[in-house]
Amino acid sequence: MTDISKNAIPQSPSSINEILIDASITNSLRSLRKAFFWIFFGLILSLIPLADIAGVIILLVGIILLIIALGDMGKTKLHSANAMKSARNWILVYLLIGIVISITAVVAVIFTLSSPTTYIPGLGSQVTSVQARASTLLTGTIMAVFIPLEIAGLVVGLIAYIRLSQSLKILGTELSVRKIFNAGRYLIYSIIVTAVGSIASVVFIFGYSAFVLIRGTDYISSVVALLPLIAVPLIVLLVGVILEIIAFHSAYSGIDDFFLKKSMT
Repeated sequence: MTDISKNAIPQSPSSINEILIDASITNSLRSLRKAFFWIFFGLILSLIPLADIAGVIILLVGIILLIIALGDMGKTKLHSANAMKSARNWILVYLLIGIVISITAVVAVIFTLSSPTTYIPGLGSQVTSVQARASTLLTGTIMAVFIPLEIAGLVVGLIAYIRLSQSLKILGTELSVRKIFNAGRYLIYSIIVTAVGSIASVVFIFGYSAFVLIRGTDYISSVVALLPLIAVPLIVLLVGVILEIIAFHSAYSGIDDFFLKKSMT
């Protein structure tokens, strides 16, 4: 049998036949395919105005389905089982960190905007305007709470996606389906692009905070002045999402190809 990469796992007809007749493996693959499709569909909707909220919900459901499916795959006799189980664990941690970040963000916003007075670090004065409270939120709470959590989430997310990418490459080789193998490659590309975009976003937050404090401008004029700087990380992150969409489409369609091959045997 021809390898689909120079690092391909040697296959034999008996091992392929074992995959085809093992009900637990085929059921796990169907669950994995469903999770990939939900994530793919959710990512697309998240880019469409007015449908982005539905997209986020579908994406969250897809991630939960992926965690379950990877856990099932980890119980099989496939070569990719250990990698799938490891990816499941890292994705679960990443999801939990995301929940903590969301809760922290909501609490921080409510606490800041409901405070009767607000102290702006560096200015040495107390004010009550909404503008000052927004500045405090950006310069104080975000830097002290959000950024460390975002960094932790970024690191865990990188590891989770790397493990998922590795497991897809192994699975694609094991099933002799190039689309699944390529899905792992596209995930790596999306990881690199998203990491660059995330770093650019952090740089923008610091740049925005310094710009507001030094220039003393209001929020709207600051955003207009820094619009080119805002566009750069957004465009980079958009490219990362598009690569993710391609990766998950390749993953679920690759599993479809495998079952098509199964039906023809």
